[in-house]
Amino acid sequence: MSEPFIAEIRMFGCGYAPRYWADCTGTLISIGEHTSLYSIIGTVYGGDGRTTMGLPNLAGRAPMHAGHGPGLSFQQLGMMWGFDTVPLTLDQLPAHNHDINVNTESASTDLGEGKILAKGDKGSGLPRKRYLEEYNDYDAPQSVTMASAMLSPSGGSSGHANLQPYLTVRFCMALEGIYPSRS
Repeated sequence: MSEPFIAEIRMFGCGYAPRYWADCTGTLISIGEHTSLYSIIGTVYGGDGRTTMGLPNLAGRAPMHAGHGPGLSFQQLGMMWGFDTVPLTLDQLPAHNHDINVNTESASTDLGEGKILAKGDKGSGLPRKRYLEEYNDYDAPQSVTMASAMLSPSGGSSGHANLQPYLTVRFCMALEGIYPSRS
């Protein structure tokens, strides 16, 4: 492997940070032990700037280029953003219906549990339910607006997973190596 630049970040497939590299997990390290690294990254990733500086935290994050492109917002070096879960609001849901399936044949029972709504015949002897009277003209199926009490709201306002597909690797920063010159 070629000698890295100090502060270079590479991905590794092994279960540990190689010698002279440190995991990018937001760890605070001593400025006194890594003065060259501090002169390059300063406190962009944390630390107090007197005795400690922070390494980038890429644990559970995807790296993103600093700056901006056409139509994109400015991303500052060291900026962290994004969420593991996101609750949906009504404005984010597409327009949709909650249709209900009914049977156009005559009902054979007045027990509704686990059954499909059916036509209530005038002469069947079965009690005519109020919802059948409101939604059925006894002659032909029709499309009408359901009473709001027919379907209750669902969901618990908890977030849904918002992670892109991923493969886990180890991000490490070079603590020693070639000091990068400015171009």
